[in-house]
Amino acid sequence: QAEFDRILEITRDRAFRDLLITTWETGCRPQESLRVEARHVDLVNNRWVFPESESKTNAPRIVYLTTKSLEITKRLVLTHPQGRIFRNTRGRPWTTDAVNCRFTTLQKKLGNRYCLYVLRHTWMNRLLTRGVDSLTVAILAGHADPSTLAKTYQHLSQNPNYLRNALSRASA
Repeated sequence: QAEFDRILEITRDRAFRDLLITTWETGCRPQESLRVEARHVDLVNNRWVFPESESKTNAPRIVYLTTKSLEITKRLVLTHPQGRIFRNTRGRPWTTDAVNCRFTTLQKKLGNRYCLYVLRHTWMNRLLTRGVDSLTVAILAGHADPSTLAKTYQHLSQNPNYLRNALSRASA
């Protein structure tokens, strides 16, 4: 959290901050945040819905929105009712290269390497360490196979605090 707060502190423009905050809050894949359009937004259910044809898996992809990401989405949909909603300060949709360029600038200032996928992985790690069950995290992350999560986050099995807390919750 402290590192993310520092990233936001350094990031002055609202356009990049919106992209960062939404990825941090939802755990969406970078290609989802970069490609989401107003037509994908389901404000009634606080989510984005990508049809199967636009999803990484063979099923529709649903990204649920937190209060912060919903607020950003609503504002951007009003600003950009057609086409991609996340746009740079010039009003053009973010490209992978432009986002990577911004992260290179952050790396020079902070000394650490970041990317949108780091925010996604951190989101999954945060949910797991806060006690959200792995099946729910896998579903929210859009994994076609929940075992993907177990393979990627098995490092938590080496974290004594995480395991003690899990045992305490189970025995309470």
